[in-house]
Amino acid sequence: MRLSKAFATIALLGISAASSADLPAAPPGTAAVNAVRDRAQQAADKMQYGDALYRLEDLTGACKAFREAIDLLPSWWMPHVSYTRCARFIGVPVAEILEHAKFAVEARPELPITHMQYGLALEDAGRTAEAVSAYERALKGQPRMIDARYRLGVLLERRGEVARARESLDAVVLQNPRHVMARTVLADICEEQGALDDARAHLESLLESSRYRRLALSRLIRFLERHDLKREAAPLRAQYERLYR
Repeated sequence: MRLSKAFATIALLGISAASSADLPAAPPGTAAVNAVRDRAQQAADKMQYGDALYRLEDLTGACKAFREAIDLLPSWWMPHVSYTRCARFIGVPVAEILEHAKFAVEARPELPITHMQYGLALEDAGRTAEAVSAYERALKGQPRMIDARYRLGVLLERRGEVARARESLDAVVLQNPRHVMARTVLADICEEQGALDDARAHLESLLESSRYRRLALSRLIRFLERHDLKREAAPLRAQYERLYR
């Protein structure tokens, strides 16, 4: 979550207004008000530093910076979201991540990003039904949030709600035709449903767009051979043998 200078200014105003939970109310110009401003600036600086580390893929350093921002201003929702976003990948206990994600979603329920991050934390905790609800809330606020749409489709497929899963994943590839993971799941769903032309179309699209061409080619070959399309599979298998054997 990148913080521009303009955003940081807006954030400081919001923090100052929201910091009464952290410091006692005081008349303008007092030391307490100045302390709020100082802590708001320090928290914003920590957020920007953490964001920079996140973009450099230093997740441990980013999490440390976001935690420091939280310690400075516990009532500010944004570092809780950012901490949740990266803590999932460095072995932080799920219960701790859930605590931060829940704080953010309760603080700013009108923001789709808080529901998205809460959904991811719930999914990691195995609370699938609640994660589905969280992704649906995120999409209600931002229908084109493609990550939420994809995760929703995956969870619906796992729950056996195949028709809804396919609808969700179809929307993902309509929005981004090169979404490899969505097409991979869709290929499996379509094959299971007997929609072989659709399954084949997804596998052929994967062959064109996936960075893992060897795997995509192998999947397409096995699909064709499974469904007695050996004549069409033969030149692809010869190509595979020539390139990868």
